[in-house]
Amino acid sequence: MYPIAGALPVRSNIFLKLENLQPSGSFKSRGIGNMMRRALLAHQAASTSTSTSTTKADAAVVDFADSKNDEDDARNNDPATVHFYISSGGNAGLACATAAAALSRRDGASPCTCTIFVPVTTPAHTISKLRGLGAVVIQVGSDWAVTDRYLRAEMRAAHGGFTVGIDGSGVGGGDGEDTDAGVEEAGVKPVDVDVSMVKVKRKAGVGVYVPPFDHPHVWEGASTIVDEIVAQTAGPLKRLVATSSTSSPTAGGGNSGRIDTIVCSVGGGGLLNGIMEGIERHFSGPADSDSDPDADKRQKQRPRVLAVETAGADSLNQSVRAGKLVTLPAITSVATSLGAVRVSERAFQWATTTTTNTTKATAQPLVTSHVVSDADAVRGSVRFADDARMLVEVACGAAIAPVYNGDLRRTLGGAGLDDAEWARRNVVLVVCGGSNVTLGLLGAYRERFGVE
Repeated sequence: MYPIAGALPVRSNIFLKLENLQPSGSFKSRGIGNMMRRALLAHQAASTSTSTSTTKADAAVVDFADSKNDEDDARNNDPATVHFYISSGGNAGLACATAAAALSRRDGASPCTCTIFVPVTTPAHTISKLRGLGAVVIQVGSDWAVTDRYLRAEMRAAHGGFTVGIDGSGVGGGDGEDTDAGVEEAGVKPVDVDVSMVKVKRKAGVGVYVPPFDHPHVWEGASTIVDEIVAQTAGPLKRLVATSSTSSPTAGGGNSGRIDTIVCSVGGGGLLNGIMEGIERHFSGPADSDSDPDADKRQKQRPRVLAVETAGADSLNQSVRAGKLVTLPAITSVATSLGAVRVSERAFQWATTTTTNTTKATAQPLVTSHVVSDADAVRGSVRFADDARMLVEVACGAAIAPVYNGDLRRTLGGAGLDDAEWARRNVVLVVCGGSNVTLGLLGAYRERFGVE
C-alpha cells in the first residue's frame, strides 16, 4: 500500500494498492494462483488415495498444441502432471503461466504445465512473455469471448465435457452463457453438448480448465486484497487522524479515520467479486448485534466501491441500467483487458444490491458502476506514469481516470460535499496493473486520443 496524498489533483487522501507489482504483473496472480493451487492440492490428495495404474481411457489426449521438444513431451506424458488450460486477453494467461512455473518449482512431484488461448489481437510482447514462462500459446478468435468459447468447445468435442478445477466445483467461467454463438468465427464447429463436470485427461496427466474470472476460488484469491488494505492502512489512518485533529480541531475537521472508498476496474468481474467478498469479511456481521457488539461499528465503516469500465467494454454498467445481464455485441474499447462481453452474474448481483446506511436510514448501493471514455483511460495511464513513475495498461488507467477528470468527487461526493468534508475522505485506488502496455503503445494511444 502506497500513500500518494498531495501528488494527485484531488483534495482527499489517496492510497495506491499496487497490484502491478504482483509476480505476473497484475492482480490476476491472486485469484488464478489460488485456484491452481487448490486444484493441484486436490490432484495430489486424489493421487494418494487411488491406484497409479493408467488405462487407455485415462490416457486420452487433448492435444491443442505442438510440443516444443522431447522434454515437453516427457513432462506432458508424466501421470503426475497437471496441465492447466485458460483463455485470456493476456493478464490471466500470464498469471496462469507464472503460477504453473512456481507450483512446479515448489513441488516437483506434481509438475504443472499450461496452454494459454489468446485472441489474435494480443500484443506480440505479451505472447513472448507467455512463451518465455514455458506456456504453449494458441492465438484464435477476434476477442476473449470467442477465444474462450473455442477452448471450451474443443474440450467438449474431445471429451464430452470438462472440469472446472480438479474437483469439478464451481461454475463454467466464460462469458456467463454456455452457448456456441461465435464459435464458428473461431473456426470451430459448434458442439451441442451441455457442460458436464467430467475430468479432462491430457495424455497421462490431468487437464484443468481455469476460468479467468468467474469462479469462487478466483474471487477468494482476489479477496485477499481487502485483507491487506485493512492491515496496511491501519497505521497511516491513525496518523492522519492524529495529525488532522491537531491541525483542524473544529467540528467537521480532521480525518474520517477509515477507508471511505475503494476504486477498481471491472472486466469480467473477478476483481470486483473478490473485493466485495473481502469487504463482507471485514465490514459485516450477524444481524443480531447482541452476539457481536462490533457488527454495527463495522457496518458503519464499510467502504463504498466505485467499479469503473470504459465505454465499449461496459457490460456491467449496461446490465445495471437494464436491470438484467446484458451481452455486448462486441468490444470496441482499446482497453481490451476489460473485454468481457458479459460480466459475471455474481458481479451483477453485487452491483444491484443495496444496504441501509446506518446514519441516513436510506438504501445505498454497495457498488457504484461508472464508465469513462477511452481517452480518459489513456489519460489516466499517461498521467499516472508522470506522477507515480509506473507504466500500467489502459484497462488499469480506467480506474485511475476518475482521480484526474474529477469524476471521483462528483460520483462519490455529490454537490453537497464541501472541500473540508472531501479532504477528510480516504480513497484506495486498486492499481490492477497489466502487461498489455509498452511505452510505444501508450504513446500511440496518447497521440490517437490527443492526450496532453
